[in-house]
Amino acid sequence: MDKMTTFEKDTYSAIVTFVETDGSPADLTGASVEAWALGAGGRIALGATVLDGLAGEVRVFWPAETFSAGLYEVQLRASKDGKTVTYAARLSVGRSI
Repeated sequence: MDKMTTFEKDTYSAIVTFVETDGSPADLTGASVEAWALGAGGRIALGATVLDGLAGEVRVFWPAETFSAGLYEVQLRASKDGKTVTYAARLSVGRSI
């Protein structure tokens, strides 16, 4: 599982590339995507958009002050033609001082 790191007051954006089992980029042209995080305070909806469908690139993002300090699980899901794939990462949010 990948790791993401940010701070409480930071905006955040990351590009995730979905790949097929043979290592080639997954074609996400026309795919629907959704993202969320789960922590001690419950489920938090995040932003997600397909950047380059042919390259399998999806951007996950959230505005500043979305998270309080702590550990979260982030999942980004892409669905197309009846097939769904999920990317998961652990998110560490540091305290802003």
